Amino acid sequence: MWIKQYLFFTLSALVTGIGFAWFSSNVAKGVLQIGVLVVYISIVGYVSTSMARLVEDSSLLYDSLLWIEKYYKFMAYQDNFQLGMDNFPENYQVLQVNNLSFTYPFSDTEVLHNISFKVNRGEKIAIVGMNGSGKSTLVKLLMRYYDPTSGNIQFDQTDLQKINLQDYRNNLSATFQDYSKFKLTLAENVTAARRINFNKVKESLKKAGLSDDFVDRVGFDTHEKLLQSNSEYQKMYQLQKDAYL
Repeated sequence: MWIKQYLFFTLSALVTGIGFAWFSSNVAKGVLQIGVLVVYISIVGYVSTSMARLVEDSSLLYDSLLWIEKYYKFMAYQDNFQLGMDNFPENYQVLQVNNLSFTYPFSDTEVLHNISFKVNRGEKIAIVGMNGSGKSTLVKLLMRYYDPTSGNIQFDQTDLQKINLQDYRNNLSATFQDYSKFKLTLAENVTAARRINFNKVKESLKKAGLSDDFVDRVGFDTHEKLLQSNSEYQKMYQLQKDAYL
C-alpha cells in the first residue's frame, strides 16, 4: 500500500516539476505571459489541496463504513434475552455463583471460566485480580447486563434469569469506573430521571460523603459543570440509584 502511495506522490511531484519548468522557460522566452505561470501555480496548489482533502475524506469514509458495518451487525444480533417473571426475593439468605463461564458476543476468548462462590446475606466481599482478569465482567453478569455462557447465578434457589429484570435492578446499584457526566442539575443527576424528592436527594448526598457545604455551594438546580472534582462526579454517578432504592 505504501509503495503505491510513494509512486503516486513521486509521479505527481515529477509532473508538477516538469510543468513548472516548461511554463517558466516559455515565460522567460516571452512565449507566454507571466500571468499564465501564476495561474498554473494557483491550479497546482488548488489540485494538491483538493487531492489531500480527498484522501482525508476517503479515510474518514472508510472508518465510518466500518462503524456502520458494526452497527448493522449489532442490530442483527439476537441474544434470546429473557426478562423473567418472578419477583426479586428480598429476604434471600445467600447469593450463589455456580460454575460460571462467559464469552462476550462476537468474541472467541473466554473471559470467565468455571467461577463458583457464595456470599451470605449481610456479608461484604472484595474481588481482587489483575487488569483484564474479568472482575468488571463478573459484576456485569451479577447486574445481568449479560447472561452467562454456562453456569448460573442464584438467590437462594431462584435462578437470576427467572427474576423480573426491572424488579431485580430496582434492588441493586453499581458504580463503575467509566461513569458518565450528565449535563443535568445536581438533583437530576442523583435521581436519574425519577421524580425528585429533595429530602431523599440531600440524605443520599450525605451518605455519599458530600457535605452540607457541598450542597450549599452547588445547589440542587446547578448543572454538572460546577462540580469541582472527578471524585464528586463519581459520587454523583453512584447516587443515581442509591437515592431511590
